[in-house]
Amino acid sequence: MTNENLHIVHLGVSGFPIGFGGIQRLILLYKGLQHAGAKVLVINRTAMHGKNKEVSKEGVFEGVPYVYPGPDIYRKKGFLKRRKSDFLGRIGEYKLLKKLKKEGKLDAASVYLTGRLGQLLYYRFLSRLLGFPLILSYVEYRSAIENRKSKKKWIQWNDKMYEKYSAKFADGVLPISEFLMKAA
Repeated sequence: MTNENLHIVHLGVSGFPIGFGGIQRLILLYKGLQHAGAKVLVINRTAMHGKNKEVSKEGVFEGVPYVYPGPDIYRKKGFLKRRKSDFLGRIGEYKLLKKLKKEGKLDAASVYLTGRLGQLLYYRFLSRLLGFPLILSYVEYRSAIENRKSKKKWIQWNDKMYEKYSAKFADGVLPISEFLMKAA
């Protein structure tokens, strides 16, 4: 398979095209993949933006296409409304992935998470179910972040389990540093 035939989607962190470090990393990564000849698509499952941001449900930003497969782009007020929006976003994301796979437009997914092991397991399940490799962007050694050490015990447990097992639930890992390469 040549790079011109390779279709890669982004899963995980939402908010594209507006954001700071994580979103900027996505822009550079996917522009680089396009430069190498791959076709890319950023999938934003979660509605992240406030009403003061102008974002389209789908579009192209700096040459990188993106889509919000759920019903909302803007973050809902109220816990239950957000949970409903998130749930419908998951369904929309699954349907889109299934459609892309059927059309031959899903060869791999790059997943960028904020260290939640449950999300990684969810995307691993989808990758096995639909038959595509999962590449993990590994960007933070979570247990070394000072303010996370004072968090609840389940957060500390999640961080340790994520660091210990995340690479085992992916077909490939893109670590941001030598330290994380050795940790993975």
